[in-house]
Amino acid sequence: MEPNEVLGNVFDIERYATEDGPGIRTVVFLKGCPLSCKWCSNPESLRTQTDILYYKNRCVRCNKCVENCPEHAISDSDKYGLVTDMQKCTLCGLCVRECFYDARKFSGKSMTAGEVIQAVLKDKLYYDGSGGGITISGGEPFAQPDFLEAILKLARKNGISTAVETGGMICASDKLDKILPLLDIVFIDVKHVDAEKLKEQVGADRDIILANVREICCKHKNIILRIPCIPGFNHSKEDISEIFSFINTLGESCKRVELLPYHRLGREKYACLGREYRMGETQQLDKEALAGYIELGEKMGLSVFIGAV
Repeated sequence: MEPNEVLGNVFDIERYATEDGPGIRTVVFLKGCPLSCKWCSNPESLRTQTDILYYKNRCVRCNKCVENCPEHAISDSDKYGLVTDMQKCTLCGLCVRECFYDARKFSGKSMTAGEVIQAVLKDKLYYDGSGGGITISGGEPFAQPDFLEAILKLARKNGISTAVETGGMICASDKLDKILPLLDIVFIDVKHVDAEKLKEQVGADRDIILANVREICCKHKNIILRIPCIPGFNHSKEDISEIFSFINTLGESCKRVELLPYHRLGREKYACLGREYRMGETQQLDKEALAGYIELGEKMGLSVFIGAV
């Protein structure tokens, strides 16, 4: 199959992004993720399949969605409203089309890699002028490895700089040798090095993630390691120091570290999916809360900076 024909599921394409790599970029968000981070800001990305989001504040309770659902997949929840059971839903779209108040919408669209690149090419002049390009995010982009590879091949063919953001839980590690040469920048999350904490709060296998991080760092020379700083998980000098120590074992090409302050920007999406936001009322962190980690990292020989809140 030609790269432009490869199909995948995309839940968002964000233009004019400036926080996901150098210059002006287009960020393509792919659905599907093997992790289940408590703080995930894109809960609609967890399933590879399309979801239906429900906006309770827009709903007038006309019940047309319930009446028109052939699978009886919509139920009334006191807490979340008229949410859809995606295990029953066949994505016929009747509930979305019958809602005059825009209270329901699809999250996730089947696209070819060619269609993605056509959308990305709209802003090529901005990439060329700013040193930007395309960043593939998620979810976990490697959850759709063939689609990821096809998009990157087409981007390279069209002279577009490429980057990927990965959480490291790459089960299709055999794809790395094909995909890494297509990338100009790799952003890798290193959330923790404690096996129990990773399993409990991220749903991750530490050994798989750290092995993948090591392999990528051996095979690619332009890497930025990211640490999402999360209260109650890794937001302490002891935890960050342990992560820095691990990073120091990865070689000279892996010395750049970006700290990401915890935020609550995705909280409302959980209600739209009929799910509980597991971080509760945990307060956001600002850049000042992470300032001490910069000095700590520099003392350990790392180049540490703080990303966007």
